[in-house]
Amino acid sequence: MLEISKKQLKKLGDKIRNDEATLEDFNIISELRSNYSPLTRVFRDSLKNFKQVKEMKDSDFIISRRIKRMPSIIKKLKRFPNMNLDRIQDLGGVRLVLSTLNQVNTMADRLKNSTYRQKGKNNFLFIREKNYILEPKSDGYRSIHQVYRYQGNRFPNLKGLDIELQIRTKKQHQWATAVEILDMVLNSSLKTGIAEDHYKLFFRLCSCAIAHIENNYKFPNGYDEFSGINEVVEKILKLNEEYNIFNKLLSVSVITNNLNKLSKEPFKNDYLLLELNIPERKVSVRQYETKEEIELLYSSLENKYRNTHDKDVVMVSVEGMKNIRKAYPNYFLDAKDFVRTIESLIKKVINDATKI
Repeated sequence: MLEISKKQLKKLGDKIRNDEATLEDFNIISELRSNYSPLTRVFRDSLKNFKQVKEMKDSDFIISRRIKRMPSIIKKLKRFPNMNLDRIQDLGGVRLVLSTLNQVNTMADRLKNSTYRQKGKNNFLFIREKNYILEPKSDGYRSIHQVYRYQGNRFPNLKGLDIELQIRTKKQHQWATAVEILDMVLNSSLKTGIAEDHYKLFFRLCSCAIAHIENNYKFPNGYDEFSGINEVVEKILKLNEEYNIFNKLLSVSVITNNLNKLSKEPFKNDYLLLELNIPERKVSVRQYETKEEIELLYSSLENKYRNTHDKDVVMVSVEGMKNIRKAYPNYFLDAKDFVRTIESLIKKVINDATKI
């Protein structure tokens, strides 16, 4: 494990905020970030063995893990001037996507109130939760975020490090995917509020629409600026007609160079490297023999693409190659499920209105 003091971490964070960080500084952060990789694996494996998950069909859930991308670390440090590197709770992250809202709430409750409640009992200890389903973010983001602290014995030098678990429904995952795709295509940043107002309103409305579906077609809390689902649908239709948003999302697609070939091969390593070329609409998927190889290349490509918006790279881990599109559809520019979900609700609302 890389040993680095809080004072050094603060200095590194300040250098990034002031655009003074050197290649060596970024390499130090990459090495620091890699400490979280074994912890996300341990946490993912514990989720796989959780009774509620083991009883589900493979199609009912997706578990993935990743270490935080360097561009995301840079953005976070610049957005929050008082945040130090050691306070970024999601340098290592695990995501659990489930079919229904009830499954999400049940899993979140059991993990924090039972499985990881006691100090010293399991590998991880529940620290805190932010429920963005009960209180959606202003942009419409919905998910449950939980922070867990490692307290196991397998990696004694990593004790005390925190990882973040995101638990969301498939429809919430569709929404978050569509936001990221539009950001990539338009070079905007909806999640940080840097986007045109009509896009921000559109995704806020779509978030409300999905919450309405997941609330058994009853208008959800947290969207008091809208009078009801009819107003929401009317505004979505108007914005889509004016700005052609659905077509923007559906018109982008990527050529996957080698996914079919790789899907027939056994995993050589727990991690895969996804590299997206946005202008050429191409994504390549790579795997390597060792974790060290893939981490070295990941760090190198991040440094290479740090000042460009045309290319992106991420190191991810999923359960089987067939799940990679499901876990990371944003890297395949695939928003079809999101558009289907919203269009299906629009159709229902219009049909219900004609029956009155």
